[in-house]
Amino acid sequence: ALYLRGRLPHLPGVAIVGTRQPSQAALHCTRDLTSGVARGGYSVWSGGAIGIDTAAHETALNASTPTVVVMAGGLDDPYPRRNSKLFQRVLAAGGALISVHPDGTPRRQWQFLLRNAVLAALSDAMVVVQAPSKSGALSASRHARELNRPVFVIPHSPWDPLGAGSALELVRGATPITNARQLVQT
Repeated sequence: ALYLRGRLPHLPGVAIVGTRQPSQAALHCTRDLTSGVARGGYSVWSGGAIGIDTAAHETALNASTPTVVVMAGGLDDPYPRRNSKLFQRVLAAGGALISVHPDGTPRRQWQFLLRNAVLAALSDAMVVVQAPSKSGALSASRHARELNRPVFVIPHSPWDPLGAGSALELVRGATPITNARQLVQT
């Protein structure tokens, strides 16, 4: 079962994911990429976490593009709490919050991995902007690959701890991109 608040978009969805502690360059890239995805006629999906996810949702809202937050735990206690106003904006703008857990479900660590699988299943493509070698973004991209969804990655140096996971995604077969035009054209 899926639990929903708001409305699901009728546009195809691109999941944009990455680290909770991005570099300023990665945040700029996320905003630029998300703006291009919006102009390309796609909705923006992510997990609502601090960092890359937040930048993607905020940019989608600023571009008047539908955005969907796939959450861990119940929708009555959205996480992270400091994004509560962002989640309200998503709903007010006609977007949605989704979870596989009913209201009242306490949040547990394993739910974030399940959230990543749901995000991969419900979106049409996955973009990893910046991810260290241990990252939920890599879990999401693994699920996307298993579902034969296209996985794209912004290339990073393998010796950069913030982008080492992104470099691993290239080795695993993700398509490198540097802008939204390359994503939208595929």
